[in-house]
Amino acid sequence: MKNRGRLVYTFCTFADLHIDCEGFYSKSSERWTQALRFAAEKNADFIVSAGDNVTNAYGSKEEWELFNSLIAQSDFHNPVWSANGNHDLRCGKERGTEAFMQATALDDVPYFYRTEPKSGDLFIFMAQESEYNSAASDQFSDAQMLWLETLLDKYCGKVKVFLIEHSPIKGFGAGDRMEKPYYHALLDDRFKNVSRLRSILKKYKNLIFISGHTHEDFSMGYNFSNENGGACNMIHVPALAGSTLPNPNDEGLDYNGGEGFCSQGYFVEVFENAVIFHGAEIPDGRLCPEYEYIISTV
Repeated sequence: MKNRGRLVYTFCTFADLHIDCEGFYSKSSERWTQALRFAAEKNADFIVSAGDNVTNAYGSKEEWELFNSLIAQSDFHNPVWSANGNHDLRCGKERGTEAFMQATALDDVPYFYRTEPKSGDLFIFMAQESEYNSAASDQFSDAQMLWLETLLDKYCGKVKVFLIEHSPIKGFGAGDRMEKPYYHALLDDRFKNVSRLRSILKKYKNLIFISGHTHEDFSMGYNFSNENGGACNMIHVPALAGSTLPNPNDEGLDYNGGEGFCSQGYFVEVFENAVIFHGAEIPDGRLCPEYEYIISTV
């Protein structure tokens, strides 16, 4: 795209950090440290996390403390904005929500928005509010959906709006295989407010929707979709703690929190007339041109 206009700001986006005091994601702290270094070296204005910041099997206080202490020890001194995901609730809705809000300095509800100061662009962070298994129940309250729709009606078409929600919707958008999903714990639009979210993503086509959850590696090719022009631009963020690849024996996904699988994310450039998501291998700071997505915002 030639008419990108002026570069206004940059950010990095990651998902599924899975800071882990249990040890399954044995390299999660190292990879979060590498991601913070990557963001500092890119001089990113801020970081966006699409959720599952901690692994949270028995309580998340220590993991959130580690998450924040690694930020404090890093050379990255700009804001880190985090959505909450299903693992952030794994120890129970009340305990998980309370820990998330305390760690991220939220006072009232676990969903929020931030305004980019140079442009007025809006970053909306949804929150899963129900069960650990995203597919088991409706994840969003009526209050959250009304809040979201009010913001979109006010800002869409006036500034760039980024909507961050941890899990994609089953069979819709980026983040999983459409014909036969490898990953079964996706938002289920048989529930009222998940269906409402799907309608929103189809209605507001100038939205940029960012999600994670499935951990699926860049190489699987499920990283971008706009439903053939029928919905907004949807970006999937692979896992920082360890991406997944297909298991050829059972058509499931192989998780690897330690050695072997990749740690991936995006460096994002926001121009006046375009947004460019540069896929990156985080440990060596390498940008991957084959996983670059250019979204026109004219």
